Amino acid sequence: MNKSPISKAERSQLRAEHRARVARCTEDLQERYAAQKAAAFNRQIEEEYFDE
Repeated sequence: MNKSPISKAERSQLRAEHRARVARCTEDLQERYAAQKAAAFNRQIEEEYFDE
């Protein structure tokens, strides 16, 4: 077992840091997803344009 449990202040700080990391990762994933959607849309438009 852990012999020295963390204090409430340390726990609060760790939670805040974790929430910030999760928020950054979520934002990065949303940006990547949007970029993939835009690239797929551009490919679709090019295919439709050149198929005519």
